[in-house]
Amino acid sequence: MTRLSQVVRTADVPPGHGHFRFAVRAGTRLAGRVAWREFAVRAEALGYGCLTAADHMNAEYAPLVALQFVASCVSSIRLGAEVLDNDFRNPLVLAKEAATLDVLSEGRLELGLGAGWQQLDYTWSGIPFDDGATRVARLEEAITVLSALLSGETVTHAGRFYQLDHAQCRPRPIQRPRPPIMIGGTGPRLLALAGRTADIVSFATGTPEQPATEWTLEALARKTERVRQLAGPRSPELRLHLSPDVCRVTDDRASYLREKAASLGFMSAEDLGRSAYVLVGSVDAIVEHLEQIRATTGVSYITVHQSAMEDFAPVVARLGS
Repeated sequence: MTRLSQVVRTADVPPGHGHFRFAVRAGTRLAGRVAWREFAVRAEALGYGCLTAADHMNAEYAPLVALQFVASCVSSIRLGAEVLDNDFRNPLVLAKEAATLDVLSEGRLELGLGAGWQQLDYTWSGIPFDDGATRVARLEEAITVLSALLSGETVTHAGRFYQLDHAQCRPRPIQRPRPPIMIGGTGPRLLALAGRTADIVSFATGTPEQPATEWTLEALARKTERVRQLAGPRSPELRLHLSPDVCRVTDDRASYLREKAASLGFMSAEDLGRSAYVLVGSVDAIVEHLEQIRATTGVSYITVHQSAMEDFAPVVARLGS
């Protein structure tokens, strides 16, 4: 068995020093301009550095449109797509939409991309839900094209999935060489792509189809080390995307973990409590756990759900930039 010490690289910033970044993801209960405005203004006031929106066909608002509205309500918070399903958009169309949002938000976009995973999105839309290898290969080709377009290149491309003839993206985004690209996921194929190409790599919680060991700090350390190896001389920012079920400031950590373990149904309260993806307990305990995660894995960018935004404000105040 590989020892944790063999796969863990000490973070560049030692525990207790430097800053974390925090993002907050919009929930599905937001309805109407007043609710979105109040959410955005409150998130910025609490010190969150980025506000993100998901990309699904069910209850969520269309993310790029919602983020443009947010940009007009606040002055500094960054805007994150978390994450756009690559299968929904041609890369030239997406490049133009992303560049427009970056310009109109004065350079605040973080462009998150994924290979797609929610079966309902494909059932409702009629878009074929290809096997994982095909979806990741299509995402990789799209990122190559998208990155070139957003960087101001004229692109002629004849690939397996996309064909472009002297295509250009106008307007040019404000950020140079382009807005940061984030890739999020859990599987080794997608994380390998993220390591090779992304500016931000987002690690998501496991699913009931994965063993409880996939949620551990050791498993996350192995994943982040692999991403760093594939990134070579680049230094992508490492990020945790946390489920609303496993983020809570509380003085009764044990009871909360027992309740959540029972509702999740695929791990014990003890396993849940050891997870890198679980931030439950007092503010002091959560701060200590985050500093341990950073020291062990290098992760310093954390996304919490809107439902945890107020609870986590003291943590953001303690650790945020």
